[in-house]
Amino acid sequence: MKAVVFGSFQSLYKYQQAFSPILFLFVIWGFMRRKGLFCPWRQNLFVLSFALFFFILIFPLFLVHGRYTSHMIPIALPWAAYGFLGVTEAIRSWDKVRKYSEKTICIILFLIMAGLLAQGIVQRNKRAYRVVQKQAGLWLKHNLSRGEKLMARTVQEAFYANMERVYMPEGDFEYVIEAARSQSVRYVIVGEKGEEYYPNFLEKAERQGLVPIHSWEKGKLTIFLFEIVGLPSREQKKPVP
Repeated sequence: MKAVVFGSFQSLYKYQQAFSPILFLFVIWGFMRRKGLFCPWRQNLFVLSFALFFFILIFPLFLVHGRYTSHMIPIALPWAAYGFLGVTEAIRSWDKVRKYSEKTICIILFLIMAGLLAQGIVQRNKRAYRVVQKQAGLWLKHNLSRGEKLMARTVQEAFYANMERVYMPEGDFEYVIEAARSQSVRYVIVGEKGEEYYPNFLEKAERQGLVPIHSWEKGKLTIFLFEIVGLPSREQKKPVP
């Protein structure tokens, strides 16, 4: 029960990030504001039950990222549009606002829409690290021998490298390397963000026998590739600079 409650709030938090926090507020306004307006409650509750089914019974069972909730965005768009219109009507009805011209109000609304556009651009740039993961995966494909296993937290590098991926468990450095050796993993790939899950991993890797093979960098993100020594060697391809 605790996991369901916590997971529901977490999935809603991820959803409003993917949707846009401002539009999410418009959705709430549009769904709740019904005074003096036609409200087809049955139809609205039917659509809402579909959304609640995912947020209460499906999403809490998995590790949810914002993109996993994106298919719920079209369902909420009509409520967001209705909420936006409701906000504009409410603003116009305020006595303090009536003294401003229509042009001024339009400029304010335009700035709100521009903020939504800018937020979308920023959210898009946050996924630039996928480019580095693709570069790393393609390098692995062309420079490492086939049939080797790759341990990583994400699947992108192994996908582009066409390698078998072994999930990197959470834990200290010794536990991770022991898990890798027990599954005959030769290569481990970790980024600087991995320090959040594996404190001092990069420092311990160089100190305790992991051989650094290559690294990729884009902006603030850097990905490192290490080889675990002591495993039976296979024929290597000649590295490409």
